[in-house]
Amino acid sequence: GAVSFLFRDREGMMWAGAAQGLMRIAPDGSSALLPREGDSYLAGAEDREGDLWLGTAASGLAVLRDRKFFTLTSRDGLTQEHVLALAQSPGGDVAAGTNGGGLNLWSKGRFRAVTTAQGLDSNVVLAVAAAPDGGVWAGTPDGLDLVRGANVDSYTAADGLPDVFIRSLHFGPHGSLWIGTSHGLARFAANTFTTWTTLDGLGSDLIGAMANGRGGALWIGTLGGLTRYRNGQFRNFTAKDGLSSNVITSLYADPDGTLWIGTNDAGLDRLRNGRIVALQSPELPRRVLGILEDARGYLWLSSNSGVYRVSRAGLERMAAGAGPPRIMRFGVTDGMRISECSSGGHPAALRLQNGTLWFATLKGIAVVDPEQMPLNKIPPPVAIERVTVDDVPQPSASALRIAPGHSHYEFDYAGLSFVAPQKVRYRYQLAGFDRGWVDAGTRHAAYYTNLPPGHYVFRVIARNNDGVWSSAPAAASLVVEPHFYQWLWFQILLAALLAALGYEAWRRRLARVQREFQAVLAERTRIAREIHDTLAQGYVALSVQLELIGRYMESSAGSAREQLARAQTLVRIGLEEARASIWELRSQTSANEDLATRLLRMAEEVVRVSHARARAHMQVSGAYRALDPDVERETLRIAREAVVNAVRHGDPENVRLQLQYEGSIFGLEIRDDGLGFDGAPPDGSSGHFGMTGMHERAASIGGTLTVESGLGKGTCVRLTVPLAAAPDTRDSEKVTPA
Repeated sequence: GAVSFLFRDREGMMWAGAAQGLMRIAPDGSSALLPREGDSYLAGAEDREGDLWLGTAASGLAVLRDRKFFTLTSRDGLTQEHVLALAQSPGGDVAAGTNGGGLNLWSKGRFRAVTTAQGLDSNVVLAVAAAPDGGVWAGTPDGLDLVRGANVDSYTAADGLPDVFIRSLHFGPHGSLWIGTSHGLARFAANTFTTWTTLDGLGSDLIGAMANGRGGALWIGTLGGLTRYRNGQFRNFTAKDGLSSNVITSLYADPDGTLWIGTNDAGLDRLRNGRIVALQSPELPRRVLGILEDARGYLWLSSNSGVYRVSRAGLERMAAGAGPPRIMRFGVTDGMRISECSSGGHPAALRLQNGTLWFATLKGIAVVDPEQMPLNKIPPPVAIERVTVDDVPQPSASALRIAPGHSHYEFDYAGLSFVAPQKVRYRYQLAGFDRGWVDAGTRHAAYYTNLPPGHYVFRVIARNNDGVWSSAPAAASLVVEPHFYQWLWFQILLAALLAALGYEAWRRRLARVQREFQAVLAERTRIAREIHDTLAQGYVALSVQLELIGRYMESSAGSAREQLARAQTLVRIGLEEARASIWELRSQTSANEDLATRLLRMAEEVVRVSHARARAHMQVSGAYRALDPDVERETLRIAREAVVNAVRHGDPENVRLQLQYEGSIFGLEIRDDGLGFDGAPPDGSSGHFGMTGMHERAASIGGTLTVESGLGKGTCVRLTVPLAAAPDTRDSEKVTPA
């Protein structure tokens, strides 16, 4: 017929589109025909990974590619595609137990069936085992059958089986047939069945997978953990011994004596030298239905999510504490009709004598040759498709400058592999932010939020279905600009300002502490002066009087009494001065009282303490204003000294205090109508230091103190202090009688 196109692939094969279908012609001249399915092929092309793309007349685009697996189905003679168990006879034939199609025997490229019509107890075959003599044992829910050619022999509970529900079959280390049932374990040897149950030490009466171990041991998987039978003794291993689950679904003993244990819901365990290690990884299956090993040291695990391949050496390293090894998962895209492998039958996976691996699935038998698997060695290119900032696509995906104020960044990427695009895996890194590569799995996007200002480079690489990584990453440059307050110069300026504010706060604090210290020191000086001027001098006078009393005691009792009276007077005066000093200390807390009130209160207190007859009067003239606290304090002390002197030495009837506010001049006058004195007022040279202290206090506030007196005319003490100009608070003339 007519040829629509010719194409030569990279392996030298010639492809031709013809009316009968697609023809492949090898370099040696041999040919094969792929019949067309209702359509004709018009064009063909090969991509970089070796896939052959075909254009059809009416069905669009088709692809032809090498598969790692092929599946035996009803087309190959299976009477039921739901296969439960597999076994191979010494002659190379394969027996497959099906779920309703009886026992299917594979020989010379085709299946033939043995069913209830030929004498099987049931068409549901849960377990198969090949006898050394070529016979095939089949376990069913209704009994045990031995198939030899066209003959079928049946065994039931009447023959010694503990139960007719046969779940597993296995030839033990000494050639005996071991039968796992739902009510215990049986061994068939010398045409006799021997039974063991939990009463004999089994972990559970529900028996599953079995495997031969070293030293003649038989390993038995049960519903209640793992059991070892050796030398007539049972030993059980459960979750308390390290098993990740007590429900055992598959077993494999490798040549090194290590036992690999598949569980129903907790993954894979390893038992070596009596120690169990659980091998937990998100990439390993949770439900392990079958375990095989190929010639290159890889373990193949069948599961309800596909077939997994992992290096046994890598699992050993993982058990020693290293990270998980590289794990490959195979499914529909690799040639399997369905990714879900069968459960409930034993054994559910089989390694044939030629090294091929067979797996029972819900849609046939998945077959793979580990030595002839086509590998995709082409590194997948990867591309960054789009960059979005706050959900807004950016015009360029290679070099971006982002203004400040954005928070959400998304990078969309894709690995360009058509062999199995759903198996492409990714790793990415945002240089300048991520410390290392991030494993993204099969996710096609990377997300970042609240990136600080700076320069970043986003890189992404892809891995194809056979684990080959991209030769070079795809990259995109990203510059996130800062807010003005994030610039270095602004931060330096802010730091300098904060330092200046901190220094100013420290300086103010230091000044306040110094002022407080000076105030305390001044108060100590004042108290020392008060004690020296009053109490100390009084005690000196008292000491002199006491000495005189001592001298007069023997010579003149009258003189002694006179001196004693003087001593009593000195004691009374000292007590009065002490009370006055204490009152002055307390009076400093009256911050809410004005100066006039404090002066009047002081004068009244002095009169009261001295038991004098005098009355105190207060008058304020001029525009009253609050004075500096130091001025008011020293004024109060000068006034107290003047009032004390008047009451103590002048015996007045009235003591008048007058405050005068005249512009920038402040004045205080204390006038009494007492005895008065002639001449200059007494000073420190005569042993009286009160007047000296008054002059010193006046000088300390920049004032002038004058004293006027005459015999019988009383005494007048005037204090004048110049003040800085200040606004008037009120005009008043205040007279307050005692």
